[in-house]
Amino acid sequence: MAKLPKIEQPQVAEPQLSKQAKKLKRDEFEKQKISEQEKLRREANDAYNTKYEYRTTKEGKPQVETGEYQGESGEAVKLESFGYTKGHHDINQDAGVLDPENGLIAVCDGAGGHFGAEAASRKSAEIINKEMRAIKFKKLENTKELTDAKISYKQALAQVIKKTRTEVRRGKSTAVIGKVLGEMNGELQIAVSWTGDSSAFLIREDGTAQRITEEHNVYEELRAGKLNPETEAFGAVPYLDVYEIGGPEAIAEALKQMIEKECDTVFDLKRINIDDIYENLDPKIEVKKKMKFKDLRKILKIMQRKITKCIGCSEIGFDTQYVSLKKGEKLVLVSDAYGDNISTQEMGKRLKGGFDEVEKFSTELTDRIEQGEENVKRDDASIFAFAA
Repeated sequence: MAKLPKIEQPQVAEPQLSKQAKKLKRDEFEKQKISEQEKLRREANDAYNTKYEYRTTKEGKPQVETGEYQGESGEAVKLESFGYTKGHHDINQDAGVLDPENGLIAVCDGAGGHFGAEAASRKSAEIINKEMRAIKFKKLENTKELTDAKISYKQALAQVIKKTRTEVRRGKSTAVIGKVLGEMNGELQIAVSWTGDSSAFLIREDGTAQRITEEHNVYEELRAGKLNPETEAFGAVPYLDVYEIGGPEAIAEALKQMIEKECDTVFDLKRINIDDIYENLDPKIEVKKKMKFKDLRKILKIMQRKITKCIGCSEIGFDTQYVSLKKGEKLVLVSDAYGDNISTQEMGKRLKGGFDEVEKFSTELTDRIEQGEENVKRDDASIFAFAA
């Protein structure tokens, strides 16, 4: 049988796209990919909001709440509390607990850049709210009763650590907890525990403030002498033109100056004279250009963002301090948007008044973040407080 002749398919030349058309095609693909990812994130966030249960505030709405915190024997104390959280990512990765009826406030800050950060913070808030309800209010008559209350609190905190290890399966979150244990000599006895870089402040009636927490990050460990500036300086190498400004040695010297001058925020960096950094540098090191303020700011931020402990990290560890809250004083818990942008001194001056002043202060910062003000860290912002 004769073979049928092979029919050649006509070759159709593909249209040649211009560089601009190719770029538009790539941009369209990227937009579609981002849109699909965002849709998945929003669907997940809706699921998280319905699944997780904890007492909190409405997004972007400052809230003052008074509740009666009761004990097993009928004792009770009225607690006035404040809560405010506002997101500046597409999804707010912060979660706060506002539960005066159980003598509890907390801030959980999902670690940005880690998938599931919002899930980690919400699940952490739920676990904290649930486990801390085991502690009931007590009129404490002596130090032994106070010690017993602290032991009960430590047991509840151990449950928080245990459950976050097993139930926070994705993402990472910091946490700071304020739990009223009881009342002794007319003062509220409060346990403050934290992991990561969320902070707690004691605001006194005269406007002075005391930072209760020490952030669990590389910078704070450098300040405490637990890490070596020369070694950690290499962590900033990918983010700076290091060998233009004097190499890792210059970064290490800048870190030493920051620690010596007690720089907590970017505003404190003005205390540093850049010439002093190079005065202490080995003259053999070639310096093509000296650092600028923006370089100091970048170094500080890099070191502060490297968290050494958190929920979801290999090391969770909570540290705990116990404080007495006198009449007219406040305990204030904040995410790092407040801790990084506002000095302790300013915190005291602005928060010494009533909760109307706290609300004004809180919303002013979030307005500055939204406006993209220079030197203001853009982040989700949460502030929760108790007043005695």
